[in-house]
Amino acid sequence: MYQETQINHVYEKLLTRQQKYQQLLQYLDTKLQEVEISTAQRLIDTQADVLTRYLHESEGWFLETHRKIEQYQKEFSQKIETEQERFQQEIHKQQRSLQKIEAFQTMAQETALEWIQNTQDLISFIHQEYPPEMIDITAETMMLQQAIENYQTGLFESCITLCQTTFSQLTKLRLQAEKKIGLIQTLSISIEQSLNWLIERINSNQQVQAIDQDGKFLDAFVDVDYWTNGKLSELLEEVQTVQYELQQNSYSFSENTLVEILEKKIPKWSSLLVDIVHEARRSALNAQIRYSLAHLILEAAVSQGYKPVYGEYEENDFRRGYITRAVGVDGSEIRIKIDPLENLSFSMSLENRPGSLFSEEEMKKRMMELFQSIRHSGFNLGKIEPIQLLSETSEEEFAEPIRVRRPVNR
Repeated sequence: MYQETQINHVYEKLLTRQQKYQQLLQYLDTKLQEVEISTAQRLIDTQADVLTRYLHESEGWFLETHRKIEQYQKEFSQKIETEQERFQQEIHKQQRSLQKIEAFQTMAQETALEWIQNTQDLISFIHQEYPPEMIDITAETMMLQQAIENYQTGLFESCITLCQTTFSQLTKLRLQAEKKIGLIQTLSISIEQSLNWLIERINSNQQVQAIDQDGKFLDAFVDVDYWTNGKLSELLEEVQTVQYELQQNSYSFSENTLVEILEKKIPKWSSLLVDIVHEARRSALNAQIRYSLAHLILEAAVSQGYKPVYGEYEENDFRRGYITRAVGVDGSEIRIKIDPLENLSFSMSLENRPGSLFSEEEMKKRMMELFQSIRHSGFNLGKIEPIQLLSETSEEEFAEPIRVRRPVNR
């Protein structure tokens, strides 16, 4: 802005000087004409006077005087020509300066327009090639608009400077976006591969081999999602949700989020998959042990004279407790229920039919006899305690049963 004002000031001074020089030349031309006329008149008068005064003088003196007059006229004419030439050169010099200023203004205007076009092209390229999440050029767009306003008001040099600054900032932002895109693409590819591998592992573990009490694989298979109450499906849905969002727009994730997914979440999911599979195998094994334990107790009851009536899982759900019933020769009826606890532990209940003549102490004694008969199978018995009637027992089945519970550890 300062340079533009200075140039305009110089330009105005040059125009003023040119006008003054033109006025001076006109003045000089007028004066020269007056001098020439006056001189000519004086020469004529002088010649007349000389001729009159020295009419009778010698011819040599007359010739000498005439020669001097001619020489004076010649010298005076040469001086006038020299001054005219000097003034003419000065005028040409000022004209060339003005032409240079005009050429500079034209060049500045053309250069400013080129910078505007180049900056606009770069902004258009960034809009087309880069996601808006990767690069924000709001400030640079406003700077370009200001540069255009400067151009329209004739501030070409200011426009050029602002365009150059804007172009430089856009270039830096573009390089930063390139690096960021490269990093995000690399992370996204790694995450995509890891997620595909994890999803493949989850799908391949829908059914896994069951294990026995020693941890050895059996020929039977376990439905992992069933035995973990849908935990495998929840894990698969969580992983697929992240995969879908990543496939839709990976640039919506920050670098830190992608790193967290790759370094923390995926290893966590992998570990969780192992835990889920292990839980499914343990749950299935737990159900089998409940079944075996119930039948061991039932066999002991048979040895005491009871006859098995039925045995089944609650509501036919293998994840719940196992129930067996037996009838004695004296008409008494007992129900044995094995409920699952944590870490392959069980809660066993012995319930007596309503109207039975057995007291609570006799029920405890009978329960001890039954449970002692299964110690050889490796079960550790805990404390025996009376419990209240469970809601699932109907009044028709057992109206007021004597019920004893004891935890069992395998």
